[in-house]
Amino acid sequence: MHIRNAIEELGHEVLEAGDTETAMDMIFNQRPHILIVDWTLEEMSGVDFVQRLKERHPPQMPYVILLTAQQSVPIVPETLGVDDFLTKPFRLPDLIARIAVAAHALRLRNELDQVRRRIEQAALLEQSSRAFNRRAIYQWLKREFARSHRQESALSVLLVGFAEPDEWNSLANADQQAFLEHLLRMWTLSVRGYDSIGKWDDAHYLFVLPGTTLEQALVVAHRLKEVTDSMTWTARDGRLFRPKFVCAVATVPEMAFSSVDGMMEAVERLLTLKDAPPVEERIYVVAPSNSTV
Repeated sequence: MHIRNAIEELGHEVLEAGDTETAMDMIFNQRPHILIVDWTLEEMSGVDFVQRLKERHPPQMPYVILLTAQQSVPIVPETLGVDDFLTKPFRLPDLIARIAVAAHALRLRNELDQVRRRIEQAALLEQSSRAFNRRAIYQWLKREFARSHRQESALSVLLVGFAEPDEWNSLANADQQAFLEHLLRMWTLSVRGYDSIGKWDDAHYLFVLPGTTLEQALVVAHRLKEVTDSMTWTARDGRLFRPKFVCAVATVPEMAFSSVDGMMEAVERLLTLKDAPPVEERIYVVAPSNSTV
């Protein structure tokens, strides 16, 4: 009750569920914005509960804070399918701080949803994949870049393509469109609700990840690579297309980019020339020495 009262004093309405089915019903019917779930539940783990929730596609996926007693194991929230975690025992101010971070992330997600709606009205979505087109993703990147500098917060970008472009280019347009529609759905499930994806050019997609450090961006890149490399697509002529993911990563303020254009020039150059060793197979990071542009 002490925790509930403290959260309610912040102006939040608190719902409590005694079991996972009740929690699932609440999420679908009352659409809470934030879900605080313990790792250890009676019916299943908190991680399994979140996975089942995502598989059921709720009308509004809440921001998930996982409570865990696993102090000895380094935890990266994204690998567990959650947004944040808090180690037990915890102090109440720590939980309040996590809720404040969640509220900020939700505001970002709402802003992105509003931008998407405006973009749809302005026909700025790629018709083939329903991702942002170059103009839209560039405007969104400029906005997040300015916010990052203003608030001194992290921002990462991933420029993603296929390691074997000739094989991709040999596919018929209809095959490319059908494959991209499926791939974009899988990619969207692999990032957060307030991350954005846009078509940068005919061969590449750009991911804009607000509030994401280089370490976190590499986790996202690894996850996207696993999703992409695991796919096999049968073209209409019977050929099998097995995509090979490749990407370049850049982050501010860890890398001292003074402009969005400088940031994008660096990742495009790296992805084209691959003139630095990858941190992981087919995943490249812009070196700090190449970021002061």
